[in-house]
Amino acid sequence: MKEFLKSISEYFPSFGRWAWVLLVDFLVAGAQIVADLLGSLFLPSWVWQAQVGITLVIAPLIAFHKVRLNRDAARKQLKFREWMRGLLLDLAQHRSAGVALRNQALQPLRRNIFTSWAAQVQQWHNDLKLKAESLSDFEAEVLRTLNWLKPVYSPGVAGQQVQLVSELNETLERLTELIASYRPILWQSSPGDRS
Repeated sequence: MKEFLKSISEYFPSFGRWAWVLLVDFLVAGAQIVADLLGSLFLPSWVWQAQVGITLVIAPLIAFHKVRLNRDAARKQLKFREWMRGLLLDLAQHRSAGVALRNQALQPLRRNIFTSWAAQVQQWHNDLKLKAESLSDFEAEVLRTLNWLKPVYSPGVAGQQVQLVSELNETLERLTELIASYRPILWQSSPGDRS
């Protein structure tokens, strides 16, 4: 019953400026009903009957229209939230794959293993750029244009490996910041729902 009374208290204000039109309409219809009952009718009875009937149709339509707009806005927000949750999960999993790649190279790699590993690192960066672009162009650009230094290493695998590990570290750090920066968007609507 409490919820029903709460709904009624929100029902009439939902009409906004239409509440005045409906109020005047009901008052005029009420005056016509009284006049009809007293026999001093100033308009035919079908006028007030039609007026009340139309008002009883229009009032719920106005309220339903506002409810539908709010429902659609809530659905849109929930869809965005689910899309964002899926994308952030995808980015987090991609970050895990990057950590695994980095950890493989913490020890010196032989040339044949290094070649395969370097190709995987390049593919990891390319995949990350595509995923970040689905979030936004500027996020992808930030991840693409890292502050990579091109240090001069002695020729050979070791120097390239150190450079790629450094690039992976910086990308992983930026990716962690990116994921963390979008978390408030997910939780701002309903902080208790963190499933």
